[in-house]
Amino acid sequence: MIAPPSRRIIDGNVKLYEVADIAAHSVGTVDAARLRDFLDPRPVAPPRASSGSMEVDAERLAAWVAGRGEGERNRGLFWAACRLAENGVSPADALDALGAAAQSAGLGDREITTTVRSAYRAIQPASETASDGRSRNAGRWFGRSASPPSAALGRAGL
Repeated sequence: MIAPPSRRIIDGNVKLYEVADIAAHSVGTVDAARLRDFLDPRPVAPPRASSGSMEVDAERLAAWVAGRGEGERNRGLFWAACRLAENGVSPADALDALGAAAQSAGLGDREITTTVRSAYRAIQPASETASDGRSRNAGRWFGRSASPPSAALGRAGL
């Protein structure tokens, strides 16, 4: 955009910008927000995967978690659970999908549950606690069963 007191280089010489003509018709106001968006566009977020492809991703994540060695297991489970939380998978479904894989990697039931719960708290902090500070999702962690992941091995679908 060129406006007074801008400077221009013409034929190697610096010259001040001068208004040559003013429009005879009325000029509207400048929408500052639209101008700012035009000059500095924000990146567009890629679309989320559909729920149909999420099952395949959960299986791939579970296989990846199962292959983690000592020193990588907990962090790997946390990372995989975060990916599922970001894609709208319920905590119970994430526990079903990743629980058996984490057990085969050598993690215990309590550690698996705690790690998945921590991942969901990190990704969805507002939905985790009610206004009185109590957990809203306490009943959702083992949504289909009141048992830990070891009892859900047959339902994990892996």
